[in-house]
Amino acid sequence: MIGNISRIPTLSSDELTAPGVDADVLTEALGEFGVGLCAHLREETEGELLKRDRKIGILEGEIRELKGMLGATLTLLGKSETVSNSKAADVVDLPRGFLRRVQNG
Repeated sequence: MIGNISRIPTLSSDELTAPGVDADVLTEALGEFGVGLCAHLREETEGELLKRDRKIGILEGEIRELKGMLGATLTLLGKSETVSNSKAADVVDLPRGFLRRVQNG
């Protein structure tokens, strides 16, 4: 935090330029630098976005594949995809002793 802003020195436009350097030339050079930097950052960002979009596309394909597998599994188990109400599903009991403790000894 700055305690007293009035103590910060200010420079005039003459003091900002080096001796023998035209202010217009310096301004133009800084402008070109800024444009070049923006173009470079844009290229980097576009490359990263392209990588991200490819990964998203792969994941979306995997999701479609998993949905298809789930639909096929549910069909094999006798549950159709049209049954969206969970109350309509059958309750299945597990056979006695299905879950048992394993003792390592």
